[in-house]
Amino acid sequence: MIEIDATFWVQLVNFIVSLIFLNFMLIKPIRGIIKKRSDSISSTLNETDSFANAAEAKIKNYEKALADARKQGAEQRMTLKDQGLKEEKHLVDSAGKGAQDALTAARSEIAKQVKVAMDSLKAQADALAQKAVGKVLG
Repeated sequence: MIEIDATFWVQLVNFIVSLIFLNFMLIKPIRGIIKKRSDSISSTLNETDSFANAAEAKIKNYEKALADARKQGAEQRMTLKDQGLKEEKHLVDSAGKGAQDALTAARSEIAKQVKVAMDSLKAQADALAQKAVGKVLG
């Protein structure tokens, strides 16, 4: 059986002193290191989350700016297309009017030339008819 004598008390005091010594020399520093490491990891995770959120926000802003630029480009393209169509219509109308004026002028000139030729032929027709009758009748 176990006897409780002076050695027991010496061993108990030795154990308690060893426990206190180990607590100050090993356990507290290790706990501090583990605490610092845990804090470092959590701060790194928080920074990573904030960077990820910032990157996501920047991507959303970029996509929004890109969509706005596309929309603005489409609007400008449609505006320029409309202006081009108006200018084309104006040019075609002007060219058509110019062609119509030239055609009208050419037709009136041709009509004048036809009238002059007809008048000339009418004047010569009597003389030619007299000549032809003279040759036939002999």
